[in-house]
Amino acid sequence: MVQRSDALRLFWWKAKPNFGDALSSLVVAHMSGRPVVHAHVKDADLIALGSLLRVVSRNHQKLRASGKPWIWGSGMMAKVDPGFVKNVEVTLLRGPVSAGLLKLKITKFGDPGLLADVVVPNPPAREDRVGLVLHHEQVQDEALIQRLQADAAVDLIDPREDVREVCHKIASCSHVYSSSLHGLIVADSYGVANTWVDPGDHPRL
Repeated sequence: MVQRSDALRLFWWKAKPNFGDALSSLVVAHMSGRPVVHAHVKDADLIALGSLLRVVSRNHQKLRASGKPWIWGSGMMAKVDPGFVKNVEVTLLRGPVSAGLLKLKITKFGDPGLLADVVVPNPPAREDRVGLVLHHEQVQDEALIQRLQADAAVDLIDPREDVREVCHKIASCSHVYSSSLHGLIVADSYGVANTWVDPGDHPRL
């Protein structure tokens, strides 16, 4: 891979801790061979992991002076005005539902988080234990966390921890339950059986 010194400007959601955001920068840096820096959505060269298309829609209804940013594997949690699509370059979407909502006839889908096992290799040996990855907003619920920590049958995996640590903890489980989308995607990447857990009042995509 040819290494370039100029940084790639990547947008990810920084308002709240989320290992999917950190994973985005790792995956993009690995696959591009370039350093990655965080950029505001209006200034980004690339938008990758995450349910970010609503933010992109709000900020790219007009073509920016510096040209079109690229969309690589992003998705959405709600319908958006698809008019922004003409002002971005869509190379990959997370799935066909996103394409349908944007009225795009494309056939290439996938979440770049599926590359976690390539970007964060050499996980520890798999153990006979069950992991639980909560949505990043659920870990703010102290009462819930205390109940889960008291259950010896569940290994609670905090998505606010270092992204490499989270990936390796997921990879070492025999089964992962997750209300975090990227908990499921990372489990898929490492070949770990996984089950979706309803996140309650929090976003489901």
